[in-house]
This record gives sequence, structure tokens and C-alpha cells, in this order.
Amino acid sequence: MARKTFFRQYIKNKKHKYGVKLYKLCESNGLVQKIKIYCGKSNLLDKNIGHVTEVVLHLMEDYLDKGYILYMDNFYNSVKLTDMLSSKKTYVSGTLRNNKKQKLKKGELTWQQKHTVVVCKWKDKRDVLVISNKHRLDMVEVRSRNCKISLKPNIIRDHNSRMSGVDRSDQMLSYYSALRKTIRWPKKVALHIIEIYVHNAYILFRQITGSKISCLQFREQFVKFSLGENMPKI
Repeated sequence: MARKTFFRQYIKNKKHKYGVKLYKLCESNGLVQKIKIYCGKSNLLDKNIGHVTEVVLHLMEDYLDKGYILYMDNFYNSVKLTDMLSSKKTYVSGTLRNNKKQKLKKGELTWQQKHTVVVCKWKDKRDVLVISNKHRLDMVEVRSRNCKISLKPNIIRDHNSRMSGVDRSDQMLSYYSALRKTIRWPKKVALHIIEIYVHNAYILFRQITGSKISCLQFREQFVKFSLGENMPKI
């Protein structure tokens, strides 16, 4: 009899809709610093703070009280969590779940501030709600890919430029993934973790050596070296 994976998730914005959810802490270059596997909300250790807050505190436990800046999307962000991280000398910036009660015209901006926490709503093509305990709100010039210059809140500019680490990691891992639908979830999770290690090794190798080796070439050489072949000079 097949055993049901009770923490299998449906994730509507992913290419593969069903799977085991991993939370990742990444640098902006895609280097994965830490992961946490979702094991169900029943696994919550502190029921007073909630599941998402516990995930963030777990991923950041080695980086709190050190002045780091954490960029998150609206799944994680909240005023309560931002206040909590402020008390731990950690900066937060990112999107919030949109409050659709207040209608804005294109280019309009509204914001509120309490102590160091700023919540800002701005409309471009759509409404964007952001939060930060790092910024003093200001409108700045931003150049698009087609060299068009427009004004945006500095919180949104910084979020767009810094929030690419997880997306870059997922994109690079998807190119040559060894995962298949027929693999059982323990093997799938184990393989994915190995792929993260290889992905990190590739980023660090390029940083340290200045090599322009492609991801595929690095993986091929990694496999050869793992099988006992001599590592060629790259």
C-alpha cells in the first residue's frame, strides 16, 4: 500500500505543481546558504509565532543581530515579523500581500510609517505593496531594459534588484536536473540536496578562480572527478 506524503504541497506558480516544499536562504548571486524542508504545520515548535515566522527565524538563526539585510516576498513578510527582526538588528525589505481596498491610479503612492517600519503602496501596471525597516522612502530614477527611465519607490527598486537569489538558484538547478516523476520523494529530496551542493560548488569555483566555465561543463568535470578520474585544469 502506498503511503501518503502528508506534507506534499500544491504550488500554483511553479512548473511542477505538486512536490515537497523547500524553504531556501540564498545570497543574491544564487548561492544557497541554508534550506528547510516543509514537514507540515503540525511540526511547529512555537505555536505563538506561527509557521512562516518560525521558518524565517530558523533560516536566519546564524545571521541575526549582525546587521544583515533580508529580502523576502509576500509569503513571508508581515509587519509583526519586521518588528521582530528589527529587535534582532536585522533589516527586512520586500513585498506584502496586497490590500485591494485602496484604489490607486498609475504613478500614485501612499505610505505609512511606525518607528523604523515603512509600508508603501504604489501603482505601476498593477498595485505593489512593500514593507521595509531599512529604507527612508524616496522616489528614484530606474532604467528599464529598453533604457526607458521612470520613477519608482526606492524600496521597490532595491527589492527587484536583490530578490533574484532564489529565482536564480531555481533557474540554474532546473537546467540539468536529475529529478524524474518516478522517483520516490526521499530519493527526490536527497538528489535535490546533492544538486544544491554542486550548484554552490559551481558558484564558489567561479568566484575563487575567475573561471568562465559553464554550469554543464562544471557538472561533467565534477562527475568525472567523483568517479576517480583526474580533474583537468580549467
